[in-house]
Amino acid sequence: MIDKQLIEFYTRFKFGEDNFHNLMHKRIRSVLLIASYYDAYILEQDGRLSEQIVGEYRQLDLSMSPMITTMMPSEDIDAALDENEFDLVVMMMRLDAKEVFNIAGRIKDRDPALPIVLLLNRESYNMALFRRSDIGLFRDFFLWMGDARLFVAMIKSIEDERNADYDTVNGNVRVILLVENSTYQYSNVLPNLYAEIMTQTQRLILYENNDVNKRLLMRTRPKVILVHNYDDAIEMYKKYREFLLCVMSNVNMKRGDKFDPKAGLRLLRRIRSENPNLPLLLMSVDRANLKYADQLHAAFLDKNSQRFNIKMRRFITHFLGFGPFMFRLENGHEISRASSLEEFENQLRTIPNESLLFHSRQNHFSTWLTAHGYYHVAQEILTITPDDFGSTDELRSYLVNVFDDIRFKRNRGKVINFDVESLDTGDRIVLLSQGSLGGKGRGLAFLNALLTTLNLEKEYNKVSITIPKTVIVGTDEFDRFVEDNGIHETALNATSEDVVRIFKNGNLSRKMMDRLDLFLRKAVYPLAVRSSGLLEDSQSQPFAGVYDTYMLPNNDPDIGVRLEQLASAIKMVYSSPFRKDQRNYIESINYKLQEEKMAVVIQEVAGKEYIEGVHFPLISGVAQSHNFYPVYTEPEDGVAHIAVGLGRIVVEGEKTFQYCPAKPGIDVLRIEDIVESSQDEFYGLDLSQKAFDVCLGEDATLRRLTISSKLKESVFLPVTSVYDYQRKQFLDGKYIQGPRVITYRNPIRYGDFPLSGIISRILDLGEAALGVPVEIEFAVDLQGRRGKPVFTLLQIRPLFVQKDALEINLDQLDRDRLIVLSTQALGNGSIEGVHDIVYLDVNKFDVTRTVEMKDELEKINQLLKEQDRNYVLIGPGRWGSSDRFLGIPIKWTHIDMAKVIIEAGLPNFQVEASQGSHFFHNLVALNIGYFNVPYRSGESFIDWERIGRCDVERSWNYFKLIHREKPFRVMMDGRNRRGIVSLGE
Repeated sequence: MIDKQLIEFYTRFKFGEDNFHNLMHKRIRSVLLIASYYDAYILEQDGRLSEQIVGEYRQLDLSMSPMITTMMPSEDIDAALDENEFDLVVMMMRLDAKEVFNIAGRIKDRDPALPIVLLLNRESYNMALFRRSDIGLFRDFFLWMGDARLFVAMIKSIEDERNADYDTVNGNVRVILLVENSTYQYSNVLPNLYAEIMTQTQRLILYENNDVNKRLLMRTRPKVILVHNYDDAIEMYKKYREFLLCVMSNVNMKRGDKFDPKAGLRLLRRIRSENPNLPLLLMSVDRANLKYADQLHAAFLDKNSQRFNIKMRRFITHFLGFGPFMFRLENGHEISRASSLEEFENQLRTIPNESLLFHSRQNHFSTWLTAHGYYHVAQEILTITPDDFGSTDELRSYLVNVFDDIRFKRNRGKVINFDVESLDTGDRIVLLSQGSLGGKGRGLAFLNALLTTLNLEKEYNKVSITIPKTVIVGTDEFDRFVEDNGIHETALNATSEDVVRIFKNGNLSRKMMDRLDLFLRKAVYPLAVRSSGLLEDSQSQPFAGVYDTYMLPNNDPDIGVRLEQLASAIKMVYSSPFRKDQRNYIESINYKLQEEKMAVVIQEVAGKEYIEGVHFPLISGVAQSHNFYPVYTEPEDGVAHIAVGLGRIVVEGEKTFQYCPAKPGIDVLRIEDIVESSQDEFYGLDLSQKAFDVCLGEDATLRRLTISSKLKESVFLPVTSVYDYQRKQFLDGKYIQGPRVITYRNPIRYGDFPLSGIISRILDLGEAALGVPVEIEFAVDLQGRRGKPVFTLLQIRPLFVQKDALEINLDQLDRDRLIVLSTQALGNGSIEGVHDIVYLDVNKFDVTRTVEMKDELEKINQLLKEQDRNYVLIGPGRWGSSDRFLGIPIKWTHIDMAKVIIEAGLPNFQVEASQGSHFFHNLVALNIGYFNVPYRSGESFIDWERIGRCDVERSWNYFKLIHREKPFRVMMDGRNRRGIVSLGE
């Protein structure tokens, strides 16, 4: 089921709603031109046919021009047909007629399906040719007048005939029916017609901000079907009736076996009787036919007019809506014109009632929409008349809503290039500069496309599932910033403090500053400015949490101040890879600083001002489709860590609530433990700060607040339960009195909000789409917008879970050589070449001195890095926690030489296993072993006596280093979550 949905999503997203990758599938890629020596010389040397055709294709922005092979009739054409696969044969009539038909006959004998077109040098050839019985050898005839556009038109005409059946039904592509029997006329009309069609297509692309939509427009241009007689015209009319854009017809043509001087009039009368609104064009050398055109409400073109081509273009732009829409009064006076959908919608709101009614009655809106590719809406509007509404205001409101809906759906879920009108919408991602989106940007773009394409809100119709309003500064601006400000020369070896100063003094481009200014004029909400490096959030390069995120209140009344704050945050994100810790980390995973480029994601901060002056979401969380520490569940069931307030609490591994979304009824902890470990502080964005310096770090705008009983009974009431300490149970309900504990039982268990279902659904989709386990970040507001709860997806990233099996049989272990055994281990396989153990002397552990321990360990790690020595690290409490009272508040960059990290429980210091998601992402992706050894925990243990008997190479205040000539043996059984460190052989 999931695979089927993802296939549907990918197909629709990549190729468009109408599966347009299959449109124009049958292309002319290779043409055989058979001509005399003279014609070949003139075409290639004087006319430069191939060069002109390539130029014409480039001008029309067509992706692939056909290759032309020129041969003389005396050459071995049969051999050429054997060696090459041609899609079209073009023959020049200057050759002897008998020879031309002989060659054509041989070609048809070899391949009856291969089309042959005959190019005439003189129109007088026509009569003699049509008297021949073998005239059917040729697909069509054209008159060569030296215009290379005729070759393009011939090729496109044949392609259109081949593709029209599929493209109309599957892509709702429109058709122009051209009925003309004069070789001279259609050889003149066809190139001009295609030129106008492609000019219109280019005009639409000019106003299109999404590259996918641009490709769609190229593929969905109208098809031109050329026929030469009444009977074929009727057949094509019946075949493509519902897809016709217009019919253009000659008057005098063959009907049945005879020429009928009024056949064109008969054709248009029949069409008009069945379709009163279809644009019609009558072409004739006799101006007396003008009155018949007027009777048919058709346009008329005099074939003898010196301005025939100009008038043809006017018909296409005016009657078919190919040009800008010209708002007029009924007397023809032009009021204004609109070139894009946005301009049209804006002017539709203000034009006089007289103009609105005039265009509505004439179906001009429907015609213009059809020419712009909005066929379904055009058909809907076509059936609407002003009489269907009680007033002109109601008609105007209806039309404005229609166009607003078009604009909404056109780019929903897509990444579009910068456009002022799209900056305040939350259903698309706007790219402020070109270049890569970076890791976070790619994840957000994928999530946005996935959500809008699969429309998960249909499954959870009481919840709004979305991503935040997002703009992205692509990596091109980073490249320009680094180059123009000479960053590599000044910052490459600078201290972190100097790096901050260098980047702060740098200048973003004037163009970027102008766009940020326009963005801020529409963005009247708090902003998160997040890094999105090329290496970030990938499966093979673990960068989660390495770079900072900056939160901006974005509420200063002076937009200049807000602009400076945003620019400073962007520059601080740019500085991230150049700072010491991050620079060392990049090098530790064998990458070069020059390989990292930075995009910047700017998002609305989820949540609201729940407390005066403080903005935060009610719930933040991180969920993983693979659980590293399953309790009563399987690893594949996944796990979620949630907290109230901003997600900083979660990603730093502080007190959070852990549960399994796939099995929400299971409590991982005992009720007493839930009460004891309940979150007691949270982060919020401080809206009261007007003057702040983001260069001081990501904490510059955050507030850490205590979760008081008052807050539990008000803001956080929907996620709390009353704890009955006598019966040791939770009582749920907002009117129950008693001490409240944050338990999330209402959203998790009782279905008031389908939190578990949404998380599980997205994790399943994400893992199926990425092909590996995934991690998502999210935020939830139960009050939401207009009373509808909101689930906001902030990010998706791949996790790395080792698949290779290595089994540890506890009964077969040589326990005399074991140093560590853990039954709560993370990792899989064996780690070779580790000769060192760094461990904290448990007799010197003091929870108030953990910061000093962190500083000491950082120096030890640097010393071992200089000697290229990996080690096993053993210490009490949580590793990677920002809460110094739960363990040593180390960052990964400070212990990146450790190959195994062991958390030890002590008699007077027992802490739950680490939960910091960013820290663990790095451990797992780098295949670092992680062991948790609780105090007095069944089979798990650390043999401190054996460690104490090892030779100590060096001691510090808190840590000791032991070294063995023979390496320690490290093994991890990922399936059974077992890990050992033992003395080697």
